[in-house]
Amino acid sequence: MKRFAGSGALAAFLSMVSLGACGVGEPTEEQLRDATQRLLVQVYERMNPSAALAANYRSLRPGVAPMPRITAFRKIGCAPANGKPGFACDIQLSYDGKAPVTDNARFYPLPDGTLAMAEQR
Repeated sequence: MKRFAGSGALAAFLSMVSLGACGVGEPTEEQLRDATQRLLVQVYERMNPSAALAANYRSLRPGVAPMPRITAFRKIGCAPANGKPGFACDIQLSYDGKAPVTDNARFYPLPDGTLAMAEQR
């Protein structure tokens, strides 16, 4: 059987691509931002279900606080979470134009391939 010269490099490349597709590896800034925004929305809806329904109709419901929206986001760095699935990441964010806040949060993969941010209690 004849072996191709670059087959070792190809095998290594294919294994890296398949690992990346399975969600192994550090999350991107975009994935972290999306997960953080989803958690903000979930918490908002849980705290005030009627406000969540009316958020897009603020002019019809005076006094309803708008849905929080991330206006700036930066990934500082991530490391594997100790003893838990996912990564512990340092992030900096501001929402609704407020001053930036730096925080550490755990992000973990969901069965559908998206990333979730663990709630801090």
